[in-house]
Formats: sequence, C-alpha cells, structure tokens
Amino acid sequence: MKKIFLMAFVAAGVLSSTDVKPDFSGSWKLNLDRSANEAGGKLEYVGLSMNVSHQDPKLHITQQVTSANYSRTIEMNVTTDGVEHKFTAFGQAAVASARWDGNVLVTDYRRSNPALNPEGTVLRTIRRLSLSRDGKMIDAKAEVTFNGQRAEGVSGHEVWDKQ
Repeated sequence: MKKIFLMAFVAAGVLSSTDVKPDFSGSWKLNLDRSANEAGGKLEYVGLSMNVSHQDPKLHITQQVTSANYSRTIEMNVTTDGVEHKFTAFGQAAVASARWDGNVLVTDYRRSNPALNPEGTVLRTIRRLSLSRDGKMIDAKAEVTFNGQRAEGVSGHEVWDKQ
C-alpha cells in the first residue's frame, strides 16, 4: 500500500511540474546573425526588440520594429487563453491573441494596412515562441502574411537574446 501511495505521489508531482509554463518576461533583441528567413537568407529587419511583462495569463508586449524604411512601436496586452484583444497599432485597428501549445507560446497579431493597399491589406504575424532552459534565449518560428500570402523576407526562424 505504501508503494502504491508513493508511486501516485511521484506521478502527481511529475504531472504538476509539466503544467508550469515558461515566463517570457524581460528585454529581448532579435539576433539577426542567428535568425533566417524561410529561404535561409537574412531577415529584412534592421532591428527588432521587445520588452515583455508576463504574469500568466497576462502578457504585455512592447515591440520596436526597425527596417530600412521605418521604425515603429507596437504595444499590446493579451491573455494566454486565446481570447482576442482589440487595440490600435499605427492608427489602425488591430487584434492580438496568445495561447499555449504545450510549453510553446503562440502569439497571433493582425491589423489592416491601408498604406500597402487602400482596399485594406491585412498583415498577420503568428509567432511560436520557445524559451531556452536557462531563460536567456527565445527560439521562435514566425509566419508573416499579407492578405494570406506569405511574406518571405520576414517569415522564418528567429533567435531572440535576453538583454
């Protein structure tokens, strides 16, 4: 009987430890040398950084995007339950959500972009983020689309270093 109780106790401990989700809090910078687009080339960003405040289920992300043509800041508050949250980005309506897929955090960001297309091009970025065991690196797969068409220069594998 003691053996069965001990086995049940150990099994419960293992199960509860797998329920602990990573905490992505911190300042992060995209490592352009270790990141690549889907064709294996360099991503088109000049710089990309983000500050994350994560107290699950609450997630606050401020992202600074720099390309050859612009520098922009995106700020969003979401929860990790998959519920969509509306906000404004660059003066345009935007929607973001986040959810867990095991220990991988999946973020989904969408907004219209009339500057690219007056009819309302929809920009969508889905990131699948995995935190390293030591908490110093995020390994991410990014899929960026415009009206459902993959944006080859910015979709791909991303490596984020904690600052």
